[in-house]
Amino acid sequence: MDKPGLEKMLKMTDSDSETDAIMGLRGIQGGFRAEGLTLSEAVLFAFDNIAVMKQRKPAVTIEQKPAAPAAPKPVSTTGMPNCRMPKPGHIELLAPGAASGTVIALPPSAAEDAAHIADHLKDALVASVINKSRFKLKLFDVKNARGEILETCLQAEYDRDGMAVVKIWTNVRGECANLATLLRKAAAQVYPDLYAS
Repeated sequence: MDKPGLEKMLKMTDSDSETDAIMGLRGIQGGFRAEGLTLSEAVLFAFDNIAVMKQRKPAVTIEQKPAAPAAPKPVSTTGMPNCRMPKPGHIELLAPGAASGTVIALPPSAAEDAAHIADHLKDALVASVINKSRFKLKLFDVKNARGEILETCLQAEYDRDGMAVVKIWTNVRGECANLATLLRKAAAQVYPDLYAS
């Protein structure tokens, strides 16, 4: 276990996403286990040495107020967007109230999961409308304790704080990146009021 890896896992435990927080905690646990220790032993050691740790911290801390985040663009849409599988290996993105939409041929690795991808993208769109929050399609790497990427998730993340991510598809990083490129472009065109480009 190296310090940058540990710091990254610690940042994950501060995430609002329970999945990220648990994955960070599991990564820390696995890192200590690889060193022949348990997480409990490490925490108890830190507790036993609180006085030493306090001495190492600077006596005066200067609080800086973070810059106010830019207000997200408001979501304004009438009706509910949709996403469906019109034929095998393809998904169709429909604007609210539209009878037909933009059909996308999925990459071969994702084509067999077209129905699954369409359902989860529809869930992401509905969550965006109901919660009046724009979304982005982002990649998230799931790593083991050694920092090796096990799989990559393509997921919808929202502007509004506290909203859970919606996982669209999971595969190896390159395949998820290919799908993300296609879906980002289409979502920005079909759902300009929902997709935060």
